Amino acid sequence: MKAVALFIIFLSSCYNCIAQQKNLLIDVFTLGHFKRYHISQNSAFTYKLKGSSHRQTHTLVDMSDSTLYIETGEAIHLTDVKKIIIDRSSFLTRQISTKFRIAGVAYIGMIAFNNARSDDSPILDKTTLLVGASIFLVGEIAHVANKKRIRIGKNRTLKIVDLSLN
Repeated sequence: MKAVALFIIFLSSCYNCIAQQKNLLIDVFTLGHFKRYHISQNSAFTYKLKGSSHRQTHTLVDMSDSTLYIETGEAIHLTDVKKIIIDRSSFLTRQISTKFRIAGVAYIGMIAFNNARSDDSPILDKTTLLVGASIFLVGEIAHVANKKRIRIGKNRTLKIVDLSLN
């Protein structure tokens, strides 16, 4: 009897979680390949609008059939979205890219400090700058490579799917 009661409570809690879920779907068709990205309600959303040169990151609060409502209270129509940026990085790749960028700057700083302290004539030489810049560049490439940029157009569409069971 307890098992049946727990099962009913579990089903009702699952129903409440699923009942209010809305997803923004991004369908990408390229050369016989289909990929679908999901952005759910109350998650971070990075986008560029048509006619704008910089990207914006906001939290999706609500969605209707053709409008996205963000945390600032603004409404964004799906036809105004030019590009969507999806972050595919994991904890490990974020840490690696951050550490490499810090290590590149720290390497140049340590060599410059040591050469200035020991009164060496060129505080920074070409090889030191090349090594430090390349370490920094590895971190920057790892950071940029984990961002998927999707241009909305003919083969890339936006849809809002309401998963409510009502």
